[in-house]
Amino acid sequence: MKDSSKRFSVCVALVTVGIVLILSGMRVLFFVGLAFVMTAAFFTQRRNKSSVIYVALAICAAGLGVDLVLRLHRGDLFERRPYDAWAWGIFIAAWLWSVGEEFCRWRANRNVA
Repeated sequence: MKDSSKRFSVCVALVTVGIVLILSGMRVLFFVGLAFVMTAAFFTQRRNKSSVIYVALAICAAGLGVDLVLRLHRGDLFERRPYDAWAWGIFIAAWLWSVGEEFCRWRANRNVA
């Protein structure tokens, strides 16, 4: 994706949807949200040449698979356990930080061109 505005929009949307899924309180959606946040790294303004993102996505997929099997076995797959207020604060602060940093990088790249 060459257009920096589209990359910025996709990155922020993936991070936002990922954080919402993480904060939903369902363990299965936690791993799906984490995978969304990791996928957003492909669209960031900062280009990473390492394979760390692939390892992180594999860990999310493995965690989702193991958790899915264990929760199906116990029968509490769709049980919702809400997070405490401090956890919400940490996730929202991380979201603000990542979106703010991405916005600053996007603006700096846009002004250079």
